[in-house]
Amino acid sequence: MKPLPQSSVRLKSWLTPSRYLAATNIASAGIGFVAGAYVAHVLGADRLGVTAVVSGINTSIAAFVDVRLNDVAAKAFYQMEEPSPAQIGAYRAGVLWLAVLGTGVLAGAIALISALVGNLLVPLFTEALVAGWWVPAGALAIALNTVSGTVWFLLRFSGAFYLIGTWRLVLQLMSGGITVLVLVLRPDIDGVYLAGVATALANLLLVFAVSWNLWMRKARLPMLRPDWRRAYSVFRHSLSMIFYGNLLGYAKLFQRSADVLLVAYFSSDRQTGIYKLSRSLIDQGLATLQDALYQVYYPSFLDAFVRRAQQEYRRLASNLLRISALVTLGLLAGEALLLPTMIRVVFGSTYAGAEGPMMILTATFVFIVGFHPWLWAIFVGSGELSKYTVMTFVGVGVQYAVTLGLFLLIGPSAMTAMLGAFAYHLWVIPASYWLAYRSWGEFVPWGK
Repeated sequence: MKPLPQSSVRLKSWLTPSRYLAATNIASAGIGFVAGAYVAHVLGADRLGVTAVVSGINTSIAAFVDVRLNDVAAKAFYQMEEPSPAQIGAYRAGVLWLAVLGTGVLAGAIALISALVGNLLVPLFTEALVAGWWVPAGALAIALNTVSGTVWFLLRFSGAFYLIGTWRLVLQLMSGGITVLVLVLRPDIDGVYLAGVATALANLLLVFAVSWNLWMRKARLPMLRPDWRRAYSVFRHSLSMIFYGNLLGYAKLFQRSADVLLVAYFSSDRQTGIYKLSRSLIDQGLATLQDALYQVYYPSFLDAFVRRAQQEYRRLASNLLRISALVTLGLLAGEALLLPTMIRVVFGSTYAGAEGPMMILTATFVFIVGFHPWLWAIFVGSGELSKYTVMTFVGVGVQYAVTLGLFLLIGPSAMTAMLGAFAYHLWVIPASYWLAYRSWGEFVPWGK
């Protein structure tokens, strides 16, 4: 076999998995931003606020049934200690199947509960007329995205990061294209939900095809002959983790879903629309960078923790913290320069005042990416979720106390609500670090 040209070798050594994923995810974020901006421009702040209410109800129900099955699967994937590669392959195939099938059951519950009770809750948060099919359509899209999200999450354990980055870009192009096309034909809230279901279904089919090809042909896992017994045994022994994962789902319900409903209850549809825009665009943009780093680092954290490789774990954590701090500073500097003009030109005057909430949410990137992955890997790897769960609920209490206090002192708005969301991270990250330091101080930066 002929050796690779020197230029190709240099390119490959420079284009590391994290850099490639960052590049493809940034491109994906750009596509998602264009699609999201188009949706916001077509609807305006008031109608976007109405969709935020529907979305808040559906995502709250989704968080209610969430048991963090992905994290159980992540821990189980690395737990098998069999000498035979064939046995390990069959066991890991069983883990993948159980994670996807379990998520499918949960997704069905999301769609069913939303269809039964969602429309009853809408009048509590908005006086606008809401079509009866919007809530179940939104719930169906969330259910489909939940399953495809699990399939996509599991791909990171294959180590095929270049393939993952490429297909993520393809998925984003397809989703953005479908969204814009449907809204060109149907420029209203109906179009938003038609596009949501169409993109969710298309994503699910494509993600399954990519995943099947990767696990079967490249990773050579026996997906048609999984070891159900061993995989189920490990999942069954993780019941306490599933229990606390479910409790964490309730915390997530209030921290990331019901917060939109809190804004809707106390303020106008316009302020709810601004909060929703900030959440959607910044969350989507940060998620692309976050996912690039998570896909590379999180499996490495779990693997190093299982092997009790303390120095390696601490080195990875310090690297991730340094990278996330630099990225956060760069993002905030760019937003300070560009957001005022961009919001006026791209979204219109109805979204005036969105700059502040967007920048506050961007500042949480250093917490979510710089600290959370290695802290969470310790709690998942050790199975010690009880105290972390308590700290998370206290954090939600801090968020709502700060939000409601600012509502009383200053007035209900997207800005004051986002300050409350920031207060959550100011509590949870130091509290989580303290818990990790007490039990596993050899693994954390500035530890024992």
